[in-house]
Amino acid sequence: MNQFFLTHGNAPFALPNSAYARFDQAEPVGLDDAEGARFVFSAVSADWFVATRHPSVDLASSEVVVSWWSRYWRRMFGGGDDAVEASADAWEPFDDVPLLRYEVDLRLSRPEYAQYAAASAAEETWFHLLNDPGSPVEAQVFGNLFQLAASSSDCD
Repeated sequence: MNQFFLTHGNAPFALPNSAYARFDQAEPVGLDDAEGARFVFSAVSADWFVATRHPSVDLASSEVVVSWWSRYWRRMFGGGDDAVEASADAWEPFDDVPLLRYEVDLRLSRPEYAQYAAASAAEETWFHLLNDPGSPVEAQVFGNLFQLAASSSDCD
């Protein structure tokens, strides 16, 4: 099981230098009359993609990626030669990928507020989040649903 969903024990995680993310939600939902908001992004560590040498995440070859995922889903749900598929590649990608949740709290008076409010309208857009300890915007980063967050300002 992915460490993001563990409900007991300690699930330490390293803050990545960067992450690929999609906007998840804003609190409050209606930003028109808000004096401030929490902007939430669901993310995966970009560092993991760079370090992982596996055909399922080979960003240099879309054909290899498509082929690997096709075999994976056939193995999971049938639809192929199960004996061949079961032995083809038994790696379970969803157990290893570092899932993250970034939360950014901003007041309306902050200059960055408008940029984040615009991002909240771009739910289909992928963002490349960079952790910069010197940034004026700090994020709380969760590596597990049931533990305390780390601060993006703690990233080395």
